Amino acid sequence: MISTSVFSLTDVRFWIYYFYFFIAAFFAFYIPGVIFLKNNSFTFFQKTVLSLVLGMVLWAWQGFVFGYLGMRWMSYVYVTIFFIFWIKKFHFSFPHFKKPDVLLSSIITVGIILQTSILLLTGIRHSGGIYFCCGAIGDNVYHIEIVYQLLRQFPPFEPGMYGVFIHNYHYWAHLVVEELSRVFFIPFIHIQFQYMPIFISAFLGLLTIIFGQIWKLKKNIVFWILFFFYFGGDYIYIVILLLGRGLHFDMGPLENGLAFLNNFPRSYAVIVFLAGLCLLSIWIKKRDIYIGFLSAILLGSAIAFKVYIGILALSGLPLLFFYFIYKKEYRMIFPIVLSFIFALIVYLPVNKASGGLFFTGFWRFEEFIVQPALGLSHLELAREIYFNHRNYLRVLQYDLFFMALFTFSIFGIKLIGFFQNKKSLSILPIEVNIFLLSSILINLFIGFFFQQESGGSNSFNFLVSVYIIISIYAGISVSYWLQKSSNLFKIIIILLILMGTLPRIAFEEYKNIKMLRPGSAFFIDEEHLKIFEFIKNKTSPESLILSPRLNYLTFLAQRPIFLGDWGILDSHTIDTSQRRNIIKEVLKNPDEKVVYKQLKDNNISHLYLSFGQFLVSTDSAKFLKKVFSNEYAKILQVSYAQ
Repeated sequence: MISTSVFSLTDVRFWIYYFYFFIAAFFAFYIPGVIFLKNNSFTFFQKTVLSLVLGMVLWAWQGFVFGYLGMRWMSYVYVTIFFIFWIKKFHFSFPHFKKPDVLLSSIITVGIILQTSILLLTGIRHSGGIYFCCGAIGDNVYHIEIVYQLLRQFPPFEPGMYGVFIHNYHYWAHLVVEELSRVFFIPFIHIQFQYMPIFISAFLGLLTIIFGQIWKLKKNIVFWILFFFYFGGDYIYIVILLLGRGLHFDMGPLENGLAFLNNFPRSYAVIVFLAGLCLLSIWIKKRDIYIGFLSAILLGSAIAFKVYIGILALSGLPLLFFYFIYKKEYRMIFPIVLSFIFALIVYLPVNKASGGLFFTGFWRFEEFIVQPALGLSHLELAREIYFNHRNYLRVLQYDLFFMALFTFSIFGIKLIGFFQNKKSLSILPIEVNIFLLSSILINLFIGFFFQQESGGSNSFNFLVSVYIIISIYAGISVSYWLQKSSNLFKIIIILLILMGTLPRIAFEEYKNIKMLRPGSAFFIDEEHLKIFEFIKNKTSPESLILSPRLNYLTFLAQRPIFLGDWGILDSHTIDTSQRRNIIKEVLKNPDEKVVYKQLKDNNISHLYLSFGQFLVSTDSAKFLKKVFSNEYAKILQVSYAQ
């Protein structure tokens, strides 16, 4: 049974399911997680948070393993066994709660409110239809389609191309949502957009506090790390202002704190990475191999949630491996090796044909400098002239200037994280610095100078990974230099921080509020829903629909489509040309026999034609029967000769 219900925020059923969601998370996440953590010396707070994140990853693992084994019913056995084991081991005692820090709690609360506000009104009932606002609406719809495909089968088909498995894409975040919906019968749309986002946003702050507790970081360090995580911005608008182009935010940033949940898979992956970092820290601190094993599960699994965060997690481990070899701590290399084994297990089935990287030199910075908002395209023209005249020294000077301007604009005040000295770096142990700094530098280099064979310019995600994680060092650096600075210099640093954070956050929130105006967001009205209801109720589950690039038909009508939006498919290196030609033949070929043959050969049972769209051959051919129509579309049923 697939729960596709969609409720409004004022519907009592929405809140009943919300309460039930916490019960489901307790059984699916907390119980397995706390059993795996064992009775190590964690505080109640640390054990609760780490158990939930570890349990979330284990929940994805069980969905992955049982899915490939064709034994998805085993998920119920998984939940039952862990519950029985927990009952036998559980000894109730009142936890010792410490009074929460008001300042840190406040910044986390404000951060959660701002981050989740982007998704709060996504996928809800409104005026008889379904409303999607705000943030990356197209991406959000695509993510919902993947969740639905996972509910139908494992491994999932591409939402926009029936019969083709998803590949070159990470979908474990979707798997977490889907498994909760499948096992506990909770509407998956609300899990994804209203229920889980609060968890994920809260974990961003709570795991930061745990990391600070492990290494006994001062409160002001933790505060600044939290500030950069939740409110990170950029200096693009300042550069535009200094160039005399006015004060505006038309040129978007690489990333900002408010948009954390905008990229659904990345937000989950960052949480998994931070939990892995916490367990790695405990492993390093206590030399506890079992904790190292748990950190390996998390760090190795991150690549299944978001490849780029997974690469960030793994790229810091080789240098740590050689460090332990150098120190002759051979038993410490075991969890590192395990991390790569776990990563390969989850990466290869989906991404083995994703291709590699290729060197592009300074291309990214040259593309940045010609952005119209900057008004600096003449500099790129000058660089090309020098290049054509083989004055490579001047070319290098221009490229280095472009690179500096790009880095300053994109990373903004977070660049302060690179301004460290021996004393500030000693705030974290050498092993953690080796892991984090090597990860940051490797991914920075890849993001600067390489592109992907699959996805092309998506390699900017390597820089986004750095942008997020550098918050740790930015927090350490700000705290350290504020402590060492004069009052005047403190004021300057704080002004630079505020200029590089709050204006972008305020603008992004204002932009989201503007989308609430009628006609600004994406709305599937009641008449369109009637079309999908007809398809769902009046066609067989195996019916294959030829539709005009409507991917969301798959989860609203619960039917597969022949070919949807091929832009996403192309980015996954899936060849859509053959099916595009077939659609062209069906819609444009004047010969009914050719149209009939294409429909029959591809087992297409229904045609969804939008208003004003028709077959050149004829809509009234004897093999086509109009079974539904309204002001937006008509549905033609294909009848094949016996």
